Amino acid sequence: MVLLTVFVDLMIAVAVGVFIANILTIDRLEELQSKSVKAITDADDQIVLTTEEKQLLDLANGRVLLFHLSSPMIFGVAKAIAREHSAIANYDVLIVDLGKVPILGVTSSLAIENAIQEAIDAGRDVIVVGATGKVKRRLEKLGIAGLIPGQYWMGDRLSALQEGFALVREKQGYSYDETDKPFPSLS
Repeated sequence: MVLLTVFVDLMIAVAVGVFIANILTIDRLEELQSKSVKAITDADDQIVLTTEEKQLLDLANGRVLLFHLSSPMIFGVAKAIAREHSAIANYDVLIVDLGKVPILGVTSSLAIENAIQEAIDAGRDVIVVGATGKVKRRLEKLGIAGLIPGQYWMGDRLSALQEGFALVREKQGYSYDETDKPFPSLS
């Protein structure tokens, strides 16, 4: 910077300094946001789950993929979403948990759309949890609402896991009717 200031111009040196500072800030934010994207198929201590939620994930035997997103999802997190989704390939139901996402940027929205579209193309069921307000409107603008049936837009994670487990049971050939409990006894 000193050399730019001395040999070129103070204005150019300031502009280059601001540009470099912005790049470093974006890189740090991307690193922090990447940690708030988790794809799990069994109970994970990094995500706070209730006892029932943990048991449902364990009972699903890896067939339910809980895609947990938290914090604002802006620019740099798209790679983390794609990486986490492609890391686990053998599941029947994808649950996208957006309950802790206050802001969803365009790039992140497109990455979520791609993960959902890939799951649907592979014949998997998709359930979206906790999408409200601006987050839900963003997903609707992308056309995701048309990809997922209305009953699979849920307000809480436990209901989504219960539905996901029921779908896995159906796909695995278990009989399931209204008289069955939504999952085996958790006592």
